[in-house]
Amino acid sequence: MYEKSIVVLFVVIGGVSGLAAFVMLHLTLERYYDIHSGLLSALFALIYFTATYLTIFWQPVEEGIQRSRLAWLAGTGLFFLTAFFPLQFSGSWVDVSWALEGAALVWLNRKLMHKGLTRTAFVLLGIVFLRVLFCTKYTVPANEGGLLFINHFLYAFGISAAAMLYAACAWKPQEETGFIACLKGLGGMLLFILMHIEIAVCFSQAESNINLDVFGSFNSAIVYTMGWTVFGASCLLLGWGKEKSFLSKIGWMLIGLALFKLFFSDIWALDGGYRIIGLFGVSIVLIGISFMFQMLRKKS
Repeated sequence: MYEKSIVVLFVVIGGVSGLAAFVMLHLTLERYYDIHSGLLSALFALIYFTATYLTIFWQPVEEGIQRSRLAWLAGTGLFFLTAFFPLQFSGSWVDVSWALEGAALVWLNRKLMHKGLTRTAFVLLGIVFLRVLFCTKYTVPANEGGLLFINHFLYAFGISAAAMLYAACAWKPQEETGFIACLKGLGGMLLFILMHIEIAVCFSQAESNINLDVFGSFNSAIVYTMGWTVFGASCLLLGWGKEKSFLSKIGWMLIGLALFKLFFSDIWALDGGYRIIGLFGVSIVLIGISFMFQMLRKKS
């Protein structure tokens, strides 16, 4: 016990001294040389990650002292890596970088099995969710001849959601269902919001504020309805089974909302003949959903 405390103390001192050295060097470069780059933070991260890599060969990872030593060294390196992104980049790239770092922490936990890694990843991904949701500029990007849906919203929301869903699937131990369910929920919400943003981008003027016109013109309204239906069907396919019943309920709820919106809002924007065709198409969709439900029920 005494030996472990001494080892941890020396590792903590090494990490704190590194932080102090970084702060002094960064302030000096910023004040006297007007250097605002995050490369200094990346250099410190490289030093600590190299020390972590070399430390792995000293003792087996299974030993308690070695785990503490690796956790502190890797944690200090991750601090510098986290600081590198806002110092070097701006805008959505910070969110994307932190999201990928959170997913990397969960992957690293599968090798070292240290709770500090997963807790840090969870906090980091939570910050990413809030930043993506509330710090993003919701302005329609200028159309430069490419596909409208290939934009910074797709990168920021899509990659962040993918990182959260990966973290939920790769999380260990699997018994921590609260963290896993929360990450799945955050990732699903980002994907659902992304779908609405991309639809709004396609029906908005360039360089204007995004307007979610869910009950507006028929063209945009019917696309939103189709999006809800597809998203709900995806939830049904992914959440079929007793252990994922909540996801199935979300799927049925979205499909129900889509049908309610279609019958009481969208369909009445059409003329008589087109309205009949639309109702005929809705009946085909309902028949397809019922067949899918029966097939899934037989398999379960």
